[in-house]
Amino acid sequence: MLKHQETVESIWRKYQIALQRLDKALDELERKPKEVVVEKIVEVPVEVEKVVEIEVPVEVEKVVEKVKEVAKPEYFRLVKENDLGLQADNASSNPSKTGFGIQFPDNPNKGDMFLRVDSKPTKLFKYNGNKWIEVDKDNTDTYTYDDNYLKHLIDRINKGDYTLEELTVTEQEQLKRYLKKETVLGK
Repeated sequence: MLKHQETVESIWRKYQIALQRLDKALDELERKPKEVVVEKIVEVPVEVEKVVEIEVPVEVEKVVEKVKEVAKPEYFRLVKENDLGLQADNASSNPSKTGFGIQFPDNPNKGDMFLRVDSKPTKLFKYNGNKWIEVDKDNTDTYTYDDNYLKHLIDRINKGDYTLEELTVTEQEQLKRYLKKETVLGK
């Protein structure tokens, strides 16, 4: 029984990673020009080897029940997010914003990101509609496109508060891009 619970927990960790990757992909997609997307639903037969009884979290049970309602027992089909009552953070009418500072902004929208610079290393947070939750800076680069943040980093490096090695790879790359642009344009 314990082994099966560990398997479920492992699946949940993988699901969390997949959601974080999806969030990053959605952030990248938001920056790209809009394209026409054709959706195709394909039914794929799945063979079941053995049914095992395990303890399932309530959230998982709800999703499983929803899937059972829309899927034939012998087939699984792709389900749209809306079918499960899910909505991406950036699907609202208000586009997500990013910012940085030492105090969270007033009146944030779901999906907004904020980098707290009052700790070392800095911490990235995302507003989930109820509260600010910490997210892994390596899973998104949205905040690094803010020229004001890059100027802030340059100032902190010049003061000796940071070294380049203490920055994420994405922050280092964006700083190089920014400094190159500044040199070329002479700003």
